Amino acid sequence: MANKSAENERLAAESAQAASTRAVAKEREANAERDIAKSRALAASAIGQLTNDPELSILLSVKAAEISPTFEAQDALRQSLSTSKTISRLAGHSNVLNNARFAHKHSWIVSASSDTSARVWSALDGKLIAELKGHTGHVIDAQFSHNDDYVVTASLDRTARVWKSNDGKLVAVLQGHEDGVFNAEFSSDDQLIVTASLDRTARVWATAGWNPLHILLGHQGPLRNAHFSPDSKFILTSGMDSTARLWSTSSGKVEAILKGHDGSILNTDFSSDGKLIATASEDRTSRIWETETGNQIAVLVGHSDPVNNANFSSDGRYVVTSSWDRTARIFEVISAKEIVRLTGHTSVVTNAEFSPDGRQVLTGSWDGTARVWESMSSGRERYALTGHIDRINNVHFSNDGNLIITASF
Repeated sequence: MANKSAENERLAAESAQAASTRAVAKEREANAERDIAKSRALAASAIGQLTNDPELSILLSVKAAEISPTFEAQDALRQSLSTSKTISRLAGHSNVLNNARFAHKHSWIVSASSDTSARVWSALDGKLIAELKGHTGHVIDAQFSHNDDYVVTASLDRTARVWKSNDGKLVAVLQGHEDGVFNAEFSSDDQLIVTASLDRTARVWATAGWNPLHILLGHQGPLRNAHFSPDSKFILTSGMDSTARLWSTSSGKVEAILKGHDGSILNTDFSSDGKLIATASEDRTSRIWETETGNQIAVLVGHSDPVNNANFSSDGRYVVTSSWDRTARIFEVISAKEIVRLTGHTSVVTNAEFSPDGRQVLTGSWDGTARVWESMSSGRERYALTGHIDRINNVHFSNDGNLIITASF
């Protein structure tokens, strides 16, 4: 009797264990089915975002594959990666990215950040090449020399600094400004550097010995920009006194004062032949000027808010502007007429420029997107570049037009 009771207990235990095992297996099967269903749903969502938001499509595909590596998840990931236009993500700065620019010859990018550093990166794989550390204030601008051997940085610590681009070695500290330096750039032959400062001056420096040559005095307000003309015979300065000034590079003497704006000049550009100048202002206009005479030849009107920048097409026939009114616009220079209006951004358009061949326009916005548009025919948006989670400060084409860099907060 005792043996039979023990046998019954054993059988009952085995039955209970078998039932428990079946329940666990059934629960696992149910969980797996739920994961598969969830993975497939995310994969379907990823496919649905391929056209409008390929970067979101990648994120959804990765999440789907993490939940369950279904065929649908793997296929969605493959398609999203092939659709995405992101080549590399440059991450490492610990504060706002103020600007990023391509090198002239190499596949390099230099970034300038409020974390007091600049960095040189490979544009193709996103690897860090050099970290430029030494400034004690926000780095507002960084640009390569035309031979790509050097980088010049401009900082609110009142200095500009020159570095070897391939290893980040500090070469020179350009001291003398009494307030923050807002931008710095090399002349076309790399023999000179010009710096623009909040101290109301621009300064010209010789790269042979890194010595100061000229102090450009005359502006009544802080400067935002100083640019060489394409042949480097002239320097164009602009800032918060509503004027731009044209200077002789060799003598440091003012050649013309460009008056007419009723607000700060936010940006300027030379046409590629150097014969024309475009200015963009807080007064909601852009203006076109003759370099030789300093005469105003056109006022580009239509924006309802400040104009952030104005850039020429490579042939000098058109100017594209970007504005706080959430639009970019293309104007014909000779007639000053608006040809195309680019609408679609949902916040300030911070920058706009033509592709090197003039067929496309690139815009960046505080809505976190950059967009590429057909320039002259319809102004149709070709595609949006998404993935940033904060405002875009600046966007640029590479010199060959094959790559785009976007810099975000």
